[in-house]
Amino acid sequence: MRKLLLSLLILFPVASMAETVKAYGCGITRDAFVLELNQAYEAKFGVKTERNTKGGVEKMLKLAGGAKVDVAGGCRPPLNIENDKNVKAVQVGWGALVFIVNPTNKVSDITIAQAKDVLTGKITNWKALGGDDAPIKLYLRSSETSGVGYSGRMLLFKNKDQALLASAKRENSSGPIRNTVQKDKDAFAMDDYFSSSKKDGLKILAVNGVKPSKDSVASGKYPLPRPFYIYTNETPTAAGKQYVDFALSAEGQAVISKAGTVNLAEGKNLTKPY
Repeated sequence: MRKLLLSLLILFPVASMAETVKAYGCGITRDAFVLELNQAYEAKFGVKTERNTKGGVEKMLKLAGGAKVDVAGGCRPPLNIENDKNVKAVQVGWGALVFIVNPTNKVSDITIAQAKDVLTGKITNWKALGGDDAPIKLYLRSSETSGVGYSGRMLLFKNKDQALLASAKRENSSGPIRNTVQKDKDAFAMDDYFSSSKKDGLKILAVNGVKPSKDSVASGKYPLPRPFYIYTNETPTAAGKQYVDFALSAEGQAVISKAGTVNLAEGKNLTKPY
């Protein structure tokens, strides 16, 4: 009997004995790599993954810290705030902060200095950026600790508490902001390249003359890379540990790369910006 049990354990990893593995992701990491990683994990270990369709990085951190999920993908590190308690974050790849506009907008390039001025209200008209004589309609995330909200402040201003234009329109997540940019010719917003590039109806600006792409991010030519993470509870479930190990394995990293996102080896020369 003991030999039979040992044989079963060898043939079927721990996570495969679970009915489902809760493998969630924030809106950006769901698009960037979580869907593909879940599919590969299911195929390898013969289990189902429970996936979410809503929820940003703050919710993912809260779920991971509260042991409500096995793993969750996210695009900022845990902070010393209430929702981020008891979370272990492991970097699995690289994203990139970008600026998105409507495809009809004449502007194709922006400098970091100009972007900072738009975000803080020093530049308010597209004419100052080489576009039409029209007001810039800035759209921001409601929370300063959202993935894009935090990354934007840290990458551009080196200050997580940086105040941005008070009169900007604010939304809770990326979806509503992208929907608005798709319709509004004067809209301007921050986003992530590896998520927004998979959406139609958006124009992604070059920054300091460099167009964002997988190659330009991986090489360090594009100036605004940012880490992608997988979160677990500080004491992960067996399935959570197995999922993270898989994501870090050569097979898992190949899945992330094939999904179009920069994996750790491809971004080996990049330095964590915060």
